Amino acid sequence: MKKIFLMLAMLAGLGACASGMHDEVIARSDELSSRPSWVKDDAPIEVKNGDMFVTSMATVRSDRANIAQGYRIAENQAKTDLSNAIKTEIKTNFVDAQEGIEGDQYRTEFLSIEKSEIAFSGLTPANRYWEKVLVTNADGDKEMEYRFYVRMKIKESDFKKQMNDFLNGNKGLSAEFNKRVTDTVNEFTMSHTTSTAE
Repeated sequence: MKKIFLMLAMLAGLGACASGMHDEVIARSDELSSRPSWVKDDAPIEVKNGDMFVTSMATVRSDRANIAQGYRIAENQAKTDLSNAIKTEIKTNFVDAQEGIEGDQYRTEFLSIEKSEIAFSGLTPANRYWEKVLVTNADGDKEMEYRFYVRMKIKESDFKKQMNDFLNGNKGLSAEFNKRVTDTVNEFTMSHTTSTAE
């Protein structure tokens, strides 16, 4: 259930490709014949060999696009996606754990986390890919757009350290709540760990 909830939050960006009745790819970066294997709608976050990968996309509706700017938009989206994903995981655990816990205090602490900005540093591009697509909508109108995909990477240890620093910097959180969030972070990385690297 937790993973389904997380995927619904993450696929808002990657799933945006299905906006038209018919999509025709006109061109691809590096003259590729198909999308690279790392572009996966069903696995926007993966942990492999101690690295965490976050895949995100951005759409620019134009017959001409600034490639560098498109990648920057997608990279910023990846940071937002990672922040939202861990918040979603914390929220799911919060809902599961409400019973039997000091409700009001725990709820206050959760809302403090939910409203805070989790800004991850150290996310760097591991892979980039774009495609130029001719989209035909339900009315038969055609529109050109660019889709920019990025696969950002951060060390799993850095991700956990930054989450720990975030908790320590958020005053008013109890030791019990911090432990629950730390456990959630560990579960989050474990649930997205795969055994092989690409």
